[in-house]
Amino acid sequence: MFISDVVEYNHRFGRDLAVTIPDDEGCRRGRLRPITYFGASLKALCLLGKGYAFVGCNSNGVNAFFLRRDRLTPALRELLRLPLVGVMGAGEEGAGR
Repeated sequence: MFISDVVEYNHRFGRDLAVTIPDDEGCRRGRLRPITYFGASLKALCLLGKGYAFVGCNSNGVNAFFLRRDRLTPALRELLRLPLVGVMGAGEEGAGR
């Protein structure tokens, strides 16, 4: 298990949608799908990152930084805890905010 991770996300999905795009070698972005049809939303990554806390992103809005929750300090805290409401297959709400 890594202590920290940097993950690229697709900011075009916005902050409220949990979206992941499956890898499809036959899909040619720009031809069959819009050029912006790729990756995952920040909310999806936060929900998928079990055991990791979202601690920030770069100013371009494309890289999200995650840290193992057991390594958080008072100075470095989790920025948000997202509820699982509205996510397909979710039956309970995320822990606190």
